[in-house]
Amino acid sequence: MIKKLVLVAALISAFMAQAVEIGVTDGNNFSKQENVWGVTVGTQVKGFGVTGGFDRNASADTYSIIGAKDVTKFGPASVAVKAGIAYVDTKVNPDGYALIVGAGANMPIDKKLSATLDYTYQAGENKVSSQDGNRLTAGLKYRF
Repeated sequence: MIKKLVLVAALISAFMAQAVEIGVTDGNNFSKQENVWGVTVGTQVKGFGVTGGFDRNASADTYSIIGAKDVTKFGPASVAVKAGIAYVDTKVNPDGYALIVGAGANMPIDKKLSATLDYTYQAGENKVSSQDGNRLTAGLKYRF
């Protein structure tokens, strides 16, 4: 049920705004030394980025909603701070919730395509603490 609510909230926020971004990511979950890939749907709402995401690694699926705020620019690239909440569906333990904090960089390739690099730290309930730790991902976003 919670997974469906997270996805519905992400889709609603995406369609309420002017521009929708769809992204793909790949990276490493350093806490488990596992590859992690994901898909995202995001938008801008009153100066904040809002992204709904799905990530998968060998031991868990993560559904998240993350807010971001740009803090500086280096030429065309922007750097943002991020925070959010995730529902973690582990393959062997009970499911649970986690908080996510981090930072990300966004570099436009052209008007509609951007490259991304994100660092996040996840800390969750005891039952999903096996997924706690650092994550580094890179990806591409396409803006409609």
